[in-house]
Amino acid sequence: MVWTMDIYNNLLNLTIGIIGGIFSSIIVSRIFLITADYKEQIQRVQTHVEVLYCLSGYLYCSKVMMKEAKEISLAQKEKLILILEEEKTRFSQMIFDDLEKELHKIAIDMNDFIEGFKINKMNEQYIKNSRDELDGIIYRFTIYKNDSRIKMRKLLIRDNVLRILLFVFIVIIILTIVSR
Repeated sequence: MVWTMDIYNNLLNLTIGIIGGIFSSIIVSRIFLITADYKEQIQRVQTHVEVLYCLSGYLYCSKVMMKEAKEISLAQKEKLILILEEEKTRFSQMIFDDLEKELHKIAIDMNDFIEGFKINKMNEQYIKNSRDELDGIIYRFTIYKNDSRIKMRKLLIRDNVLRILLFVFIVIIILTIVSR
């Protein structure tokens, strides 16, 4: 009789170990998948933010030039047009639907800014307002990026697949304890 209990306990422990290993590997894989996707989303938006930094610099230069010369050179306007056209093309190819909610809002605001920017309205007040709006978008992205660890944890907690797997994993642990 003692020998049968040993086989039963060994098989139970082996089964629990295999099932626990499968569940824990699925949980770890899911965490890495969510983390990699989140970082990729931030990186996609970051490339556009870098162009906005460049645009902000051009707007600042335009503002300084307007104060001194009262006119922006044709070469500078052409450079701004080129940057905006390239960015409009890139934004039109970017898909915002798969972005996290807050990041989606920032990307939409960036797109709206670039779509609504009018080079032919380049006066000192328009440049100031545009630069303030642009700096606000960049600031919001910077804050979002700085809080990315907290946001990633929230994404992990909100993931239904992870919740279910963790629940089943805990149930397996409880059954192991109770069955002994």
